[in-house]
Amino acid sequence: MDLVKFKRQLARSDLEKRLISILEEKVKSLPSYEELRLNPELILLCCNLIENGCERKDQVDKKMLCISVLDNIFGYTNAEKKQVDDSIEFLWATKRIKRIPLVKKIIFYVLDILKRRFL
Repeated sequence: MDLVKFKRQLARSDLEKRLISILEEKVKSLPSYEELRLNPELILLCCNLIENGCERKDQVDKKMLCISVLDNIFGYTNAEKKQVDDSIEFLWATKRIKRIPLVKKIIFYVLDILKRRFL
């Protein structure tokens, strides 16, 4: 039932659960994803998905969420977790983790509706 909305901690937990399932599905859909264990592009993909899946008001620890999702998928050791953490810090410092502008989201949504309607 979507009539009753979650608030505060429950809303944050629900958002994290939805993001985890989306990320796991996206990563596991990649061909031979096991070989991409510490690939910086995969880490960047996960970070961007989390960044664009959360609002600023949600107060989700995005870095820890990314590390925990990747750890659930690949089963990292402590050294690998540290390496992923350092990679995320580097990506953040070099401004590679970006939020998609609202205008682009709206354009994509409108084009998607038009494609469905006319094709």
